[in-house]
Amino acid sequence: MYEDLGIEMLEHALEGYNVCIFAYGQTGAGKSYTMMGRYETGQQGIIPQVQLLLSCLKGVVLFD
Repeated sequence: MYEDLGIEMLEHALEGYNVCIFAYGQTGAGKSYTMMGRYETGQQGIIPQVQLLLSCLKGVVLFD
């Protein structure tokens, strides 16, 4: 899911656009898993992956 949606949304956010990913669906459909994942290698959801990327970019000037 991150490759399909998260990367594009992160790029838009870094360009200055407001971004929202709204998880909607039936109970047990995987909304929380998609957003948070598990604490196992390769099982991180969208939020932890974006947090990791943003922490790597801390202090980096993206635009002049």
